[in-house]
Amino acid sequence: MTGNHVDRAMNQNFFKHIRSYNACLSFASFTARIAPPSDHGPPCFRICGQIVHRVGNLRPDQNVLPAYCQLYVYDPNTALNFRMEQNDCCIRELMEFLQTIISQENPFALAFKNMAEIEDEEVRQAALEGRPTSIVKMSLLEGGDRRRYNLPSHEEVAIVFVGDDGAPPPPREVVIYPRGQALKTISSMSANLDPMIYPIFFPRGDAGWHEQLEHHPDRATRVRNRVTLSQYYNYRLSVRETFNPIFYGKKLFQQYAVDAYVKIEGQRLAFIRNNQNRLRSEQYDTLYKHVNNAANNLNVRPGRVVILPSSYVGSPRALKENFQDAMAIIKRYGKPDLFITFTCNPKWKEITENLNPGESPSDRPDLVCRVFKMKLKCFLDDIFKHGVLGKVISHVQVIEFQKRGLPHVHILLHFVNDDKLETAEDIDSLISAEIPDQTVDPELFEIIKTCMIHGPCGILNPNSSCMKDGICTKKFPKEFNPHTVATFNGYPHYRRLDNGRVVVIKGNQVDNRWVVPYNPWLSIKSVKYLYKYVYKGHDCAHVLNNESLDHDEINTYLDCRFVSAPEALWRIFEYSKSDMSHTIIRLQVHLPDNQRVYFNEGEERVAIDRAAQRDTHLTAWFKLNAEINEARQYSYVEIPYHFVFDGKNCKWKVRQRGSDKVIVRMYKVNLTSEVFFLRLLLLHVKGAMSFEDLRTIHGTVFNTFREACYRLGLLQDDIEWRNTLTEAVATRMPKQIRQLFSIILTLFYIMLFPCLKSGVTWQRVVQDCDPCQPSGVTN
Repeated sequence: MTGNHVDRAMNQNFFKHIRSYNACLSFASFTARIAPPSDHGPPCFRICGQIVHRVGNLRPDQNVLPAYCQLYVYDPNTALNFRMEQNDCCIRELMEFLQTIISQENPFALAFKNMAEIEDEEVRQAALEGRPTSIVKMSLLEGGDRRRYNLPSHEEVAIVFVGDDGAPPPPREVVIYPRGQALKTISSMSANLDPMIYPIFFPRGDAGWHEQLEHHPDRATRVRNRVTLSQYYNYRLSVRETFNPIFYGKKLFQQYAVDAYVKIEGQRLAFIRNNQNRLRSEQYDTLYKHVNNAANNLNVRPGRVVILPSSYVGSPRALKENFQDAMAIIKRYGKPDLFITFTCNPKWKEITENLNPGESPSDRPDLVCRVFKMKLKCFLDDIFKHGVLGKVISHVQVIEFQKRGLPHVHILLHFVNDDKLETAEDIDSLISAEIPDQTVDPELFEIIKTCMIHGPCGILNPNSSCMKDGICTKKFPKEFNPHTVATFNGYPHYRRLDNGRVVVIKGNQVDNRWVVPYNPWLSIKSVKYLYKYVYKGHDCAHVLNNESLDHDEINTYLDCRFVSAPEALWRIFEYSKSDMSHTIIRLQVHLPDNQRVYFNEGEERVAIDRAAQRDTHLTAWFKLNAEINEARQYSYVEIPYHFVFDGKNCKWKVRQRGSDKVIVRMYKVNLTSEVFFLRLLLLHVKGAMSFEDLRTIHGTVFNTFREACYRLGLLQDDIEWRNTLTEAVATRMPKQIRQLFSIILTLFYIMLFPCLKSGVTWQRVVQDCDPCQPSGVTN
């Protein structure tokens, strides 16, 4: 079934319903919340939450229809009737053909048949001998265990036992009973998982990944000779000259890719979950106290706290840290000059020319990812190395995936001063929102007509995907505009002349009001378009059961995230999802003996002793100032530009190179705590050699950092509060800025309305309250 079957109707039916055919013939269930397909665009397999694989007993319970492995016990005609009863979309002849192959060739099918025969024989013998029937059970062998037995086909994957020796099964081993037992979950670490779930891909029951799987001797190293789960699927999903049925699976290929990545992710998260005691830290203890207080208010006992650290890519903590890193670049260089979205075009010839007959780009998400990766590299080389838009001094980029699965990247750019877009003419030189003259540039005309016309929507197409409550969410069609106007909010109103140029899209004439802004040179080179982008956040929640209050960040993350086939393959191929031009150095801020300390539960004293012997960024800075006179001319936030922190030896060393690509930020702190005033002093005081030295102003040692700030004059007027709000404007959302403003007014009695109303800051504070500025506007 590779697209060359003589019966075209049967061939089309097979690929259209390939997931149904596979599920009918599989030995275990695949359970997931499958996201509904997009109303527009090609099909894309997406799941929300987690995936569970389960296998049942040999025979169904009373009044329950047989399914999965149970069907292989029945005679072929009965099994076929059961399969077709639940899948009338499938063709009976084709189902029978596939069923025959798997029943005769697949070792799992033979193993279940063998178990049924042994059980029937045991029942017959027990009746003849007048004794109770012994328990019959079948143990599915794992990948490493299979090599211990030199046995015929079906016994390579399972062994049937008659009688119960009372010994519990090994960890992760699946034991099949005749009936009456609960469904068994198959571990993602099992070598039997892939062949039991995907018999269409593995009709002969080829073993999947297992922990004992070793590298080829030529690839093994002294440190690692075992194949990781990620390496295994990278190997499985690499294109070679030999035939690989997975690449011909279309929708089933998409499911397999998502399933593979979820297993890889699950293995990594399981490690984090099983090592929570190593993640405990003094700072996280505030979270434990919060959960305890919430549980007391609900009259339930505190449950388990499971932390997903910022070191895990994609976690809420990681996203927050990455956002703050990006905002550090914005704080250094100001508002970005360009915000570009580069989107995958499934019609790229590098994709279409490598498809097999009868395939569409959605059938080969692996090809889409690889081509997009190469195209993106060329695109970024044009921008950063060749400077086609101007000389770039900084950038931030993030890879995302649309609901229909196609990847795209958002890029923030800062230009050198000479290349900044300061006038309408500067903007017009790079960006156009008009239909080009077909006679002057026919190639560009065809590209814009094909790729850069929005919709149409509105009264021309009320069912367009951009329509909500009868209004286009992107505000098309725009108004004609004789001149480009730069606006404060960063969304220019591009020139859109009423010059009579029109194109016909889906039977409708559209003019310049429907053009999505584009760069002519990049459009010809890469067929790309520009969009505005709004950052999105993540929600987390406690889980309340009948007896306890749990704070499980791993389950919350898993239950909320979506995974599509292209994104799964992007992650399996280990492509980066974000990048930035600068290295962001995050400096720790802590009070004396109050640094974050990681410890194993029950080993707090050992951790404290260890922390006392290791310097943090801050305490190492004190020692640096005491030892090197040259370092005393720099404040804490200036020191990383001239010195590098040696994490192994916990000391600052002279920087040799790379200071131009470094940006420093201190972690945010609680405004109402003493550590806020410590942070304030670190921004101004240079050459301090101890915490006491920081509190020493003009020879007087003050008891608190707050008193030292007052004596230094940092709190006597509104200058520092202006600076605090200015920093917040650069790094926080409007709601957070308003909360900060309220705290300052409440606790410190500083009247800040004059500085807020002075312009930019006030508009940032109320930005999300402005009904005239909806998010996602494309002008």
